[in-house]
Amino acid sequence: MAGNTTHRIVSAFDLSFDGGGLSNLEATEVTPPEFAGTAVCLQSSSGTVTNTVAMQGGYTPIKELKVKVPVSSDANSAYMRLHDWLEKCRPKARGGGGDFQKYTGAFKTYNWKGDEVEIYTFKDAWPFKFELEEVKADEEKDIIYGTFTCYLEEYVREKDK
Repeated sequence: MAGNTTHRIVSAFDLSFDGGGLSNLEATEVTPPEFAGTAVCLQSSSGTVTNTVAMQGGYTPIKELKVKVPVSSDANSAYMRLHDWLEKCRPKARGGGGDFQKYTGAFKTYNWKGDEVEIYTFKDAWPFKFELEEVKADEEKDIIYGTFTCYLEEYVREKDK
């Protein structure tokens, strides 16, 4: 398939956590974990001509999964299910349930033919942050979105098919 990139265009995705009623979440947008490149200059020479530059580089995994969902008061909505999970994980001292629930799960993407494009499987995921999109009084919106950020203690991106 060299040179053919059409199989990588995503038209659908599925996000599920094994536990807490968090299967088949209806999310608007999911940002999968990624790697950030790092480079640190260890040594270089000064002056008009650089003789030696020593660099140390690598990649740092960003073990976060961001899930954007429409805000809803429906108990079966993705928003309420993720919000309940977040509240259960919050410490009791901060008004939460104090029950640190970690789940396994998977994030799968599909092309227009229904073939899997990417699969991320993860272990010990838990939500640690919620952000509500900015809302202005002079702006009319039909839908307000919120983004939950989950930390993934371990994840694996399976090879492309």
